[in-house]
Amino acid sequence: MLYRQKKDVLIRKTEHGAYILSKENYSEKIVNESGSVFLCALSKDPQSIETLADTILKSFVGADKETIISDAIEFYETFVKEGFVAKGETEAELNEKDASGIYNSDCRVYDGRNKIHFFIPGLDLQYQGFYSLFFDYMKKFSYRFMDNIDVPAVYGSFNNMIWNGGRVRRGVQPALEEIKSTIKTLNDFGIAVRFTYTNSLVEEKHLQDTMCNLTMEIANNGMNEVLVNSPLLEDYLRKTYPNFKYILSTTACVRDVNKINEATKKYDLVVLDWRDNRNFDFLKKIQDKEKIEILVDEKCPSSCPNRKADYAHVSKVNLYQATSDELNLKCMRAVSDVAGFYRGLKFNRDTNLTFNDIYGKYYDMGFRNFKLMGRNEQDLLSLFESYIYYMATPECRDIVRYDLLTYYMDYLIRDFGGNRTSAIRWHEENLKKSYAQGK
Repeated sequence: MLYRQKKDVLIRKTEHGAYILSKENYSEKIVNESGSVFLCALSKDPQSIETLADTILKSFVGADKETIISDAIEFYETFVKEGFVAKGETEAELNEKDASGIYNSDCRVYDGRNKIHFFIPGLDLQYQGFYSLFFDYMKKFSYRFMDNIDVPAVYGSFNNMIWNGGRVRRGVQPALEEIKSTIKTLNDFGIAVRFTYTNSLVEEKHLQDTMCNLTMEIANNGMNEVLVNSPLLEDYLRKTYPNFKYILSTTACVRDVNKINEATKKYDLVVLDWRDNRNFDFLKKIQDKEKIEILVDEKCPSSCPNRKADYAHVSKVNLYQATSDELNLKCMRAVSDVAGFYRGLKFNRDTNLTFNDIYGKYYDMGFRNFKLMGRNEQDLLSLFESYIYYMATPECRDIVRYDLLTYYMDYLIRDFGGNRTSAIRWHEENLKKSYAQGK
């Protein structure tokens, strides 16, 4: 029997033991000094249990080899079950089982095929300074990000737009000049604005809403997009604003593959119900995979029975027909909400996609479009971390994280001083200095 440390796994010797980390699912374990001998005997080359035992015996002088072999098998089997170690009769079998091994620091995934597109949240005005930095940063330090990726669109809604769906957006309604500035800033980066106008309860009387129509008019330059769910609103928008791309929202909860295939003929993209993310029989039956968008990091567990009711209630709230707490749904998302990005990723591992899933299995299946969840906007650290995890190269995640969080934490500290404009200008000047110095 052969054993091998998986290709996405890092093993580090520590002062009192050893540390093992899986970059695919961000699982980690610490073992004591005796365990570190067994752990550090592994490598990314296949080894028989006898060879491993010979290495281990060097640290346990006088020990019986058969006992070491028995202990080693028991030790390694635990790590096989937890996804850190690959086991097989042949090297070919190891490679087949080690699907996580599609990326390591010495070998990039891409072979020049089609790009992977990430769609990210963020039309909230308070994040505009950060997004300007982020897109500048991606361009300046492209080598710190995965090859052949881009961000074609930023999705969301400005505050108090009654056509909005998916989640509630309250607060001060932005001035028209602020809306124009936000749309222009993103479009100048070559990035589309994607409005989340997915309110499923819109009626005829709501179609002439002044602010919602103004946002469409301002963005009506042939570059921007709209997520839709209501047939009534969609029909009005297509007739009134034909220059937009129209995308079927995940809030439609379509789980019939025949309906998905029909939808890909009508819409520019179709966002899948995330509960089918790992339904491979379903995914294989999708005919035009390049017109499918997959939500990769949803916080809601697949077992939640309230999803459609939750979306309907959000639609009511956005139409000022209900309050946020009126329905009293027991939101199962709360368990993962408090956990942060990585624990949330593990909490919903039956539906969420890992870094290696996207750049390996799903890419090879033909999927190119991936959506990062917008609900992380309330947790800035999780929001930033999702960008870093999915888009930065693993070996550069730490420096990207440091650069982005240093900027934003400094921004917030200065912002509490009461002068946001000065803070943004200050950061812009410092960024220019950093770039000029070739940071």
